Amino acid sequence: MAINQQQLDYLSAMGVPVWISRNLPMPEDNVLSVEHTVGTDLVEGDLPERLPEQPISVVKPKKGLHAADELIKNLQQSPTRKIAELAVSLDVDTETELKIIARDFEGVDWFALEKAVDGCTACDLHEKRQHPVFGCGSKEPSLMLVGDIPRLLDEQQKQPFAGETGELLDNLLSHLEIGSDNVYFTNLLKCRTPLDNSPKPNQAASCLSYLTQQIKLLQPQLVLLMGRSTAQQVLGKDQPMAQLRQKRHQLQDITAQFIVTYHPAYLLEQPRLKALVWQDLRLIKEHLSSNG
Repeated sequence: MAINQQQLDYLSAMGVPVWISRNLPMPEDNVLSVEHTVGTDLVEGDLPERLPEQPISVVKPKKGLHAADELIKNLQQSPTRKIAELAVSLDVDTETELKIIARDFEGVDWFALEKAVDGCTACDLHEKRQHPVFGCGSKEPSLMLVGDIPRLLDEQQKQPFAGETGELLDNLLSHLEIGSDNVYFTNLLKCRTPLDNSPKPNQAASCLSYLTQQIKLLQPQLVLLMGRSTAQQVLGKDQPMAQLRQKRHQLQDITAQFIVTYHPAYLLEQPRLKALVWQDLRLIKEHLSSNG
């Protein structure tokens, strides 16, 4: 039985496989949408001479869906390469120039410096912070402790080294025979970073001027830089901890000396490093005793 074009279109739309003669003209490349259903499968001999009078509408493919299909096809052809290219393209699209805004606070007193930190908009961290964490402790300290960033608990309690980190730090300080009333606690960054990540170079550089003026105003004998990122940013040295530790560092226009050790938060994750911190504590104790 011969099948006319209308019947062929109907069967194709229903997903029924049909043998097509080479002499039969090919239909136009359109997507057909049949707006009725058939309850039973059609087989040879059951095909009606006249199809039901149902409207057949031509639906053009949508551009969005078509683009999605092309993306899927491309990813299937070479997923690793395509995903890498996609990641690079996203980086290019979202990449922005990192601006470093450093201010000179020479001559600024403590009250004005803290007020400047409260209203600071030098980097992007001010957009989502609850409030900055300036620091706490003695205003005439022998020792100044500098970490990297305020963490979530620090931000909530408005003071650095809160929680387990602070407890471990107090335990370390007890072996120095120096009371917390003779120590000032702060961080290089005054605002918390997302997910407590290490600070970006522009964020650290923008905040360094605040820390520098804090050191000049407090005039401690010794500044303990805790953590590699803190030490590298403050000292301006791109060296590993093995080369930064067990040395006394000096910066221009600052009378205090600097010693580098691991951050107490890192010690909670790597307790084996406590043996190295004990070495740093002995160096700190020697320095404070010789200058006491």
